[in-house]
Amino acid sequence: MKKCLLIAALAMAFACSAPREKLLEIHLPNDGNLMRYPDVESVQEVLDSVVSMGFNAVVVDIKPPVGFTYYESELLPNVREAKRYPCHEKRDFDMAGTFIAEGHRRGLKVSLSSATLSMGAWPLDEDGPAYTVPEIGALTCVEYLPCGLRDIKDSRKHGIFAFLNPVLPQVRELMVAHVKEVVGKYHPDGFLLDYCRYNNIHSDFSPASREAFEQWLGHEVEDFPQSIFTYRSDWEYDIAPGKYYREWMTWRAGVIHDLVKELAAAVKEVSPKTDVIYWAASWWPSIQRNGQNWAGQGTQWIAGHEGELDFNAPGYEKTGFADCLDIFEMGAYLQRVLGADDPESMEYAVARGKALNAGACRFVGSFAADAEDMREAFSLMYRQTDGISFFAIDDCWKEPGLYERLKDAIRYAKESNR
Repeated sequence: MKKCLLIAALAMAFACSAPREKLLEIHLPNDGNLMRYPDVESVQEVLDSVVSMGFNAVVVDIKPPVGFTYYESELLPNVREAKRYPCHEKRDFDMAGTFIAEGHRRGLKVSLSSATLSMGAWPLDEDGPAYTVPEIGALTCVEYLPCGLRDIKDSRKHGIFAFLNPVLPQVRELMVAHVKEVVGKYHPDGFLLDYCRYNNIHSDFSPASREAFEQWLGHEVEDFPQSIFTYRSDWEYDIAPGKYYREWMTWRAGVIHDLVKELAAAVKEVSPKTDVIYWAASWWPSIQRNGQNWAGQGTQWIAGHEGELDFNAPGYEKTGFADCLDIFEMGAYLQRVLGADDPESMEYAVARGKALNAGACRFVGSFAADAEDMREAFSLMYRQTDGISFFAIDDCWKEPGLYERLKDAIRYAKESNR
């Protein structure tokens, strides 16, 4: 009996000490087209392809930037209401639940992704809850542009989404409720916070944000928003920093830090085993504009190359939110793969990202299909990070030859890094 117990204990100790399997994940985006996965068979087909290529995990969008949901929600309208891809039929097909069940049946880890603060896309169509639900439309950001102040919903520029203002208590309550609803209903392996930031440097300049900033600063701010920055020309990124620019950037990053921390706690409250995941782009020099400090707590980055910004404003290092996460996925969407001293290479981005993360959470490299050398990209990410998250744009594995290239790249990455 003692011998059996000893063997069991040794087996358990070995299992606990065994290295974690590298994540080989493919991100399956949704763009508002309900017919992308119309039935169980379509989900089974794509998952069979995922497995055959060598991936061991998938992440599926259940709330894309347009803001409609791919699940039945009591908080947000369903994607059936989208103007771009209208589909008025009510179906019993549960896409998210089917992906999880069918994915697990194939040995895949399945995560769900939400474009957290974005509630509207395709501005010319005025599509999304920000345009169709007045209570949500009242919570959007105010942009400060060369032409003055404007509700972000009124933008008609491609790539500008109708972001909610994370300063508002109503927004935070809605986001927490949304996270709990999804995670509590499906208990996925991971929940990915996407677009959990400001849309860009132009928002938010609402009275609510001014009041919150002044409270944080400890005194009133005169000449707002010009004391934050002014415009040298009509170009919206020709900015001249003002008296409170650095403080403003630090405060905004603190707002996003607190939101990420709150949403991470909401995930763990309803599903402790679900990983909290955050995706962000690797281009650190411009990320400050989004209030998005994805570094580990206390980590500072000294500008080392021409064009990089110095982010060491007072207190900025305390706004890093990587410590709130289980997994950080860094999007190194760059064409060049190798180049240790090349700021435009994946290799440089990974090294910088890992230094900033400083071991705060698992660090996963993310990229898309336009890398110059797919084999080398997979190999680099597999070797230098805790895993790979490949972004499949518009079912790209169905493009001629790409399926085999992905399969070959994954096989090469494993074999070359044994």
